[in-house]
Amino acid sequence: MEIMEKAYLKCNYSEGMFSNEYFVNFKGSLERGTGIGAGGDYAIMKDRLIVTAESSGLIPILIAKKEEKTSNILIDGAMEIGAGVFFTVPNGEILFNN
Repeated sequence: MEIMEKAYLKCNYSEGMFSNEYFVNFKGSLERGTGIGAGGDYAIMKDRLIVTAESSGLIPILIAKKEEKTSNILIDGAMEIGAGVFFTVPNGEILFNN
């Protein structure tokens, strides 16, 4: 099995239902329609989010397939709904490690 590349994805976040989680959404999350809220929100553990501003941050992702303009990714640390779900996101939203 191929090792997936790790990177970070720009996102917006808000308080989750529980004190140890945030709801996040990002470009590409709305198209899936599998989130908790109408805004395409997914729950992640608070310790997985790198806060960069009051309502935005970076979440760790695994890149399954990188193409010219988009990448198929998994959220590293997604909980329940969204765990194991692949998203197609614009490469401009990803901070690659290389």
